[in-house]
Amino acid sequence: LVVTDIVLLGLALTGRLALWQLLIAAVMGGIAWTIETPVRRTMLADAVGLERVSAAMGLEVVGVQLTRIMGPAIGGILLDMGGIASVFAMGIVVHGLCTWMMLSQPPDRPTTAPANLAGLARNLAEGFTYVRRHRLLTGAVMLTVVFNFFGFPYVALAPVIGERVL
Repeated sequence: LVVTDIVLLGLALTGRLALWQLLIAAVMGGIAWTIETPVRRTMLADAVGLERVSAAMGLEVVGVQLTRIMGPAIGGILLDMGGIASVFAMGIVVHGLCTWMMLSQPPDRPTTAPANLAGLARNLAEGFTYVRRHRLLTGAVMLTVVFNFFGFPYVALAPVIGERVL
């Protein structure tokens, strides 16, 4: 994501930033989050142990929701005060800081076996089969997909809708 922000900052500073480039960056961010979220949550569970995983996940969700509130507010202030380039510059700083913090951690012995591609595909297939066989899980997953598909884009587009429609 640091690289994406660097590219977008360069495009913004040279006046070459276009909507299609932002859309590609959004897709790349979505792909990164698709990988990052389960990895982060697995690391969190490994770090706190099974007896505290519920509390840790609750705190993690609170943090995610707070950033969904604070991020657009901070982004709006930056956009107003310094233009679009300042938003990408802040992204570079934040992503760079997170990368530095991650890399500065001492190596730890993994508590789970290293993943391999065949095992990953098998685990995904088993997961889909398990969800299909359990009606409650199927409903929960479908509800999540529908909410993510329709809810989050609406939240992201709310300022545009407010400006152009209301």
